[in-house]
Amino acid sequence: MILYIFISCLLTGYIGQFLYTQGKAWSSFLVPDQSLSDKLNLILLTLFYLLNIGFIFLSVFIWEHELAGLDLATYIIKRVAIIIALIGFLHIQNTLLFLIFFYFKIHLKWKL
Repeated sequence: MILYIFISCLLTGYIGQFLYTQGKAWSSFLVPDQSLSDKLNLILLTLFYLLNIGFIFLSVFIWEHELAGLDLATYIIKRVAIIIALIGFLHIQNTLLFLIFFYFKIHLKWKL
């Protein structure tokens, strides 16, 4: 269980910071006001962390009986794969929402 918590927290922190730094370019391009852009990116990062921490705690509370060896490795890999798939889905969803917003901003001249 400790190994799972460690791996999940490490992945959450690394991927969160990576998406946060890469997302600054997107959000500043879509929202010209730098203050609003930074707040938007920080909100997305906070939601990302809350979702992942919630999933980690849920996984710990529903942890199956004591596992060892290959069963433990399989269980940890399944849990990490679920969270990575969830992160990927949410990242694609946010990217699509940004692209839709970008389309309306450019083609319909939306102003913030």
